[in-house]
Amino acid sequence: MLAAGIHVISTLNVQHLESLYETVERATGVKVHERIPDRVVAEADQLVNVDITVEDLRRRLSEGKVYTGEKVETALSHFFRPANLEQLRELAAQLDARRRDDPQQAEESASSPDQVMVCLSSKGPNSRALLRYGSRLAGRLNRNWYAVYVQTAKERPALIDAATQRQLANTLTLAQQLGATVFTCKGEDVAQAILHFAKECRVGHLVIGSPAGRAAGLLPITRRMTCA
Repeated sequence: MLAAGIHVISTLNVQHLESLYETVERATGVKVHERIPDRVVAEADQLVNVDITVEDLRRRLSEGKVYTGEKVETALSHFFRPANLEQLRELAAQLDARRRDDPQQAEESASSPDQVMVCLSSKGPNSRALLRYGSRLAGRLNRNWYAVYVQTAKERPALIDAATQRQLANTLTLAQQLGATVFTCKGEDVAQAILHFAKECRVGHLVIGSPAGRAAGLLPITRRMTCA
């Protein structure tokens, strides 16, 4: 529709943003399965945060203005509990604040590049979480960000199995959807390839996964670095 010159006005609940998947799950205890890429929001010409109080929203639910029938009670007692709604309102406010134009910050960003880089592996079990974290970090810092996979000789397409190829392809696709510039580098020394890329692209924040995480899931590790 946009390509045809048609103006589009739509609404979006903040919990449906791809980069906030883990954040919403931790805050509400609910896995949101219907999600959209962050680029949909990033490409919008204007964003308006439509906010009402928790009490008003729950009253609208009770009156059948959001859901009908038996869905109402289920919604009120599960996802739309007061504590969850307060968390979602805070997330929406934070997103709105980050998207506002800040000329001074934009000028500093242009004069002192300090980009974000997410390091990916072909079989990383937490690559999707790392990408979402990198997307949020880049948004907070108002920086460009990169998703980089280093392909060694042992991981040439002809040598890895179909399941690994699909997993890697899905990971790189998600990176693009979240707004990253995706690079596949070739080399035998993965660490050296990462450092070389970071220096060339003036990366200041390196996001990697930890091989020894808690049972609940691995947490991203962000390294602040200086590339001369």
